[in-house]
Amino acid sequence: MLMQFDVPLESRKTSWIKYVVIFTMFTEVIICIYNLFTTKVDAEISHYFYGFSFQKQLGNVIVSSLLDIFQLIVISMPMLSFSFFYIAVCSDVRSIIKYFKNFMLNKTIPKYKELFYNYYAIKSAADKIDNTVGFLVFTTVIHNSCVMFFSVDGMVGSNMVQGYAIDYYWYLSNFVLFIVMTASAASVSEASAEVASSALILPEEKGSSNWNQHRFITLVEKEITFTVWKLAPIRRNFIFGISGILFTYSLMIHSLSPVKSDSHFAT
Repeated sequence: MLMQFDVPLESRKTSWIKYVVIFTMFTEVIICIYNLFTTKVDAEISHYFYGFSFQKQLGNVIVSSLLDIFQLIVISMPMLSFSFFYIAVCSDVRSIIKYFKNFMLNKTIPKYKELFYNYYAIKSAADKIDNTVGFLVFTTVIHNSCVMFFSVDGMVGSNMVQGYAIDYYWYLSNFVLFIVMTASAASVSEASAEVASSALILPEEKGSSNWNQHRFITLVEKEITFTVWKLAPIRRNFIFGISGILFTYSLMIHSLSPVKSDSHFAT
């Protein structure tokens, strides 16, 4: 997509993503291996199966190990991979929009017909991306909701989550990654808004009617935004809104949970 719109490679600032991907994936694997080797007589699975556990501890150890592997391969790795992929895509789209804005402003005599078709191509490509990954973004929001619940539940004293540092690292890393992912998507909308503001101060095209200019301005006023499966546009207020909602409902669900630790009620 960058090559299609002739965006210089130096305008891409996503090289840091591959290092974060390597570090995060490596850390997740190390944590999983650590859990497998430390899951011995203290293996506890009752909080995963509503109080059910095997009478023989060997069965608890096997199930606990399988759950760790399942969480790594089926949940953590796919969610992390998509989140980093989505961040890279949003950064590329933002680079294209910013390059288009500079290209538009550097024109002494703007050719609005050319600008219209170029921006229309960018907007169409962004809409196609959003239609393709919108459901996966929605799935990531649901996943983050679950992570947020267990994180808050563990911090306020429930025994549904064991108080290990690696658990808190997993929760924190997922939540921070979610914030970065949504912030990257919000930056696309902000870059599009800058194009719309800059288009209003462009001079008229001499020797022709203003039809092409009006058509171009009408197009850029329709901002390029990524959405959560067409349910809500991802802007900066969405980040604060969804974070507050998740935290509030996590506390509410925790207060209604019958599973509490003894220390939580100790006086």
